[in-house]
Amino acid sequence: MTNEGLENKRVLVVDDEASIRRLVSRLLTKNSYDVIDTDDGNEALKILDTDNIDLVISDIAM
Repeated sequence: MTNEGLENKRVLVVDDEASIRRLVSRLLTKNSYDVIDTDDGNEALKILDTDNIDLVISDIAM
């Protein structure tokens, strides 16, 4: 699978499980995505207000 044309897109990863957050962030970074991560839902909302985010990947059971 290729991410052609998707390089440098900003992805917000939100998960309270540090190991999951690191794994997802690492995989995305290796594939040329610009990753911001947090373990806090309120912090994620602040990031969404201030940054240009293209995609959010979130644990819905936080």
